[in-house]
Amino acid sequence: ANTAYTFSVKAKDMAGNISSASNVLNVTTLSNTVSYCTTKGNSVADEYIDYVSIGGISNTTGANGGYGNFTNLVGNLPYGSNTILFSAGFSGSAYTEYWKVWIDYNQNGTFETSEEMVSGSSSSSAALSSTFTVPTSALAGNTRMRVSMKYNSAPTACETFSYGEVEDYSVNIGGAAIRSFSTANT
Repeated sequence: ANTAYTFSVKAKDMAGNISSASNVLNVTTLSNTVSYCTTKGNSVADEYIDYVSIGGISNTTGANGGYGNFTNLVGNLPYGSNTILFSAGFSGSAYTEYWKVWIDYNQNGTFETSEEMVSGSSSSSAALSSTFTVPTSALAGNTRMRVSMKYNSAPTACETFSYGEVEDYSVNIGGAAIRSFSTANT
C-alpha cells in the first residue's frame, strides 16, 4: 500500500532484437487506509478482557480503560479452521459476560453480520475456546479482528456500553501478501 512504482516496456522479437524502452509510467498504489467505528466499555472496575490467543498472538492484559488497541500484534490465520482462546478477568465476583468476535474479511472497515466468528456467554474466568472457519472468500492480507466482552447482554461491533471491554487486533488472512513476482521469457 502507498508504494511508488516505475514501469517501462521493451519488446523482443524472435531474432533476439530488443527495442529501446518505452516511456516511463510512474504509479503509486492506493494508501489502503481503512477506518473502524469506535467502541468501548465505560467501566472495567469489575470485569475486563485479560487474555486473547490466536494465530501466534498470546496476549495477557489488564483493564485497558474499556478499550485496548493491540493492532500492532498480528496473528496468522490460514483459510479453513482456526481456534481462538480468550478469557475475562474479574476484580471480585464473576459476572455473566457476553462475548463476540468479528474479523473484517472483506477489509472494508465494517464488521458485517457474516463476519461475526464468535458469539456466546460465560461467567467463568477460565480460558474459553471457540473454533471458526476463515472462508475462502476472505481477502488475503492484514485486517482487523475485534474482541468484545459486555456485561449482561450481547455487544454490537460499534457501541459504547456500561461494563466490559473491547480489544482490537490485526490478523493476516491466508499468509503473507505477495511481495514480488518475476516473468520468464517464453
